[in-house]
Amino acid sequence: MIVDIFKPEHASKHEAQRRLKLLGDLATGGHSYDELHSRARATFVPTKIFKAWLQTYESKGLEGLKPLEWTELDETAQRIVLERYHQLGELADAEVITEEQIAVLADRNNWSLQTAQRWLRRCRVGGLWALAPENHPDKRRHPPTPKRALATLDEADLEEVYRRRDILGELANQPTATGAQVKARAQQMGVSPRTIRNYLRDYRQHGLAGLVPQERSDKGRCHALSERIVQIVEGIRLSHADWSVRAVYEAACQKAQLLSEVAPSEFQVRSICNSIPESVLLLADGREDEFRSRYRGCYRIRFDGTYIVYQIDHTRVDVLVKDIRAQRYRTRSGEIRPWLTTVIDSSSRIVMAGLFGYDRPDRFTVAAAIREALLVSDEKMFGGVPDEIWVDRGKELVSRHVQQLAIELGITLQPCAPHQPQIRGIGERFFGTLNTRLWSTLPGYVNSNVVGRNPNAKAELTLAELVDRFETFIDRYHNEVHSETGQTPLAYWRDNCFAEPANPRQLDMLLKEPEHRRVIKVGIKYENRVYWHSTLPALVGKDVLVRAEPHYAAPDEIEVFHRGKWICTAFATDSEVGHSVTPQEISAAQREQRTAIRRVITEARDALRDADREIEQQKGKPTDTAPTPPQPVRDKSPMAKPKKREPDLLDRLAGLDE
Repeated sequence: MIVDIFKPEHASKHEAQRRLKLLGDLATGGHSYDELHSRARATFVPTKIFKAWLQTYESKGLEGLKPLEWTELDETAQRIVLERYHQLGELADAEVITEEQIAVLADRNNWSLQTAQRWLRRCRVGGLWALAPENHPDKRRHPPTPKRALATLDEADLEEVYRRRDILGELANQPTATGAQVKARAQQMGVSPRTIRNYLRDYRQHGLAGLVPQERSDKGRCHALSERIVQIVEGIRLSHADWSVRAVYEAACQKAQLLSEVAPSEFQVRSICNSIPESVLLLADGREDEFRSRYRGCYRIRFDGTYIVYQIDHTRVDVLVKDIRAQRYRTRSGEIRPWLTTVIDSSSRIVMAGLFGYDRPDRFTVAAAIREALLVSDEKMFGGVPDEIWVDRGKELVSRHVQQLAIELGITLQPCAPHQPQIRGIGERFFGTLNTRLWSTLPGYVNSNVVGRNPNAKAELTLAELVDRFETFIDRYHNEVHSETGQTPLAYWRDNCFAEPANPRQLDMLLKEPEHRRVIKVGIKYENRVYWHSTLPALVGKDVLVRAEPHYAAPDEIEVFHRGKWICTAFATDSEVGHSVTPQEISAAQREQRTAIRRVITEARDALRDADREIEQQKGKPTDTAPTPPQPVRDKSPMAKPKKREPDLLDRLAGLDE
């Protein structure tokens, strides 16, 4: 008899019949929620478990009620299960149970009412196998909450830590404590001996961190949902960019029923979808350009003058000027927005050259700008042959004419990655400075934004007059202290040096109060400085806690914490450590960022595929799977990106150290 009872195949059939018996009349027809809830209480089974049984039975019949996880039990476990089963008596398999019957069960076995309820519910929900020792009811459903770092605590939590340490008193310094000492200390402090023992255990294992008030272990989780269902919901959303929350919810409920899992609510599905980081969504949906623009980790490259780099770019000036060219070239309105080509030194921010023209610049304009930048005269004391010239991939900037000129002069012409103007950020920023400080103050100004453009603007200046205004502004700009260098561009070019930063100190608990910051693409902004570390690109778009040493100026290093854990020691990008960052480190950080996000996407999609595979195996025939997620539209124009990613600027810079 014992052998038959504990055969998994026989026992699973018996368990399916038992669950069907508990479902009663609800298994044969429609029902309301009140009826379901009333039946669940009468059978002493939690409502959500009862509902999951009912959904599985409606979709798969009696086979769906069979437990799939039951395996062979050893002889010791079998004896314990039988002993506990006999203690529960007829209530183990009864169809309905009353509170009076539970009270009688507790008296018969000399149990407390809570113990009787716990063992009875365990048997009613899990069946015979649930009484095995390995399914102990006191085991936690979630792993213990890890201890939070002291630096992440606010003042209230720190005061609680100090209060608990004061309760321990001298017992904390002793290697052991007797029961009498614990009782005496508990009576003195007005707490229970058990509290003293728990504090002593945690303090000896973790120090002060062991006395930190713990948060709920299920904080941030979806109540009553397994991690598998959460990942399946994420996988459905990450596989179907155009699906609504309702569609994701219906697909998740269908899979939960087929997998005998508790189905999520629409509110839970919405919460799970909203909790997916936007950077993950952008990559999963194939929006590479938007991801690169908003979340791709980057690093602000510092130029100290030891390696001269010029940046060349051109833009349309936001000022209308009089078109006084010959009649055959003149515009019909007699007004035109001229073009400006600039050459800027990356270290000093000196405008080496600025050439205006009526027409879009061509290779000759670029060559003339380079020539003017290289010339040095009594009137122009700056200039010379740079080590590199950075340009975009405009055909006039990478033409054979310009390339041959660069080769002749021994200059490396560096085409930057397309559609990434942030790489040539110094030149782009200068255009913004011109727009806000010069162009907007001149007559004939037209906003580059069509919505904000003045439709009544008229040209009052000639191009020559505009050039005079530009040169006057440049003379003033070259003699203004730049916030990036702390010197005027002319002084920085002349001195070619920078102030030596203070040596950083190791931070500890004497740091200032933590402050919330959001990690942006270039790092963390704090006290008018930007801080970076190779681990930060993976946290772009997320909120962190930062701590810094008390100092009259912004420090060189800050400690970064995320989700109660120490992440890294970020350093200022304009500090000594910041200047030593190599292009290889930046590229590695970017690769790690993408790898981490891709890992999240892959795990969610794998969970979805595993669920579909299990569903197919259970049904014995292929399951209608959801449609394949939309693939990003590939641009077939001549300017489309090649399948193999071209090395960007950082990849090319990686060769400088070799």
